[in-house]
Amino acid sequence: APALEDYEYDAMLRELEEDLKLPLRIRDDENGKPYLSGSKLHFSLSHSGPFVACAVSDRPVGVDIQKRGPCRASILRRCMTDDEQAFILSSPDPESAFIRIWTGKESYGKALGIGLQIPLREVSVLQLPGEAALWHRASPEFQISLCTLSGKADPDSVREIRLP
Repeated sequence: APALEDYEYDAMLRELEEDLKLPLRIRDDENGKPYLSGSKLHFSLSHSGPFVACAVSDRPVGVDIQKRGPCRASILRRCMTDDEQAFILSSPDPESAFIRIWTGKESYGKALGIGLQIPLREVSVLQLPGEAALWHRASPEFQISLCTLSGKADPDSVREIRLP
């Protein structure tokens, strides 16, 4: 039987096919990032626990969703820049600040097409280069971050789909 995450991805892609009214042929580029063959659309997928996120754009895009969890000092030191560490540690809610920064890093790496190959200790999502823009949404259960490289992240175009 397929893993739950395979079912979630398949369901999300079927929904996307219906919205776009075109068949989706997914391929991987040289870095392993999936793309839609024969289309100028870009997309990004993420899952964590029971949550799945998909972003589609006419420009490079990255999305990450994470189930909320504790802020771990070892990850903080190993993966965050000095300004990100200071931001997290000075926050009234370090757990929320940590997951916001972490999902921002993952979504930025995905938008670039290299995922977590970005130099985590050197790239601060508090000061992204160029026209990169981040959009965040949080709930008590999860944090989602969306990154575009075009300077726009439109929260009005986000919709929630509940799967059975």
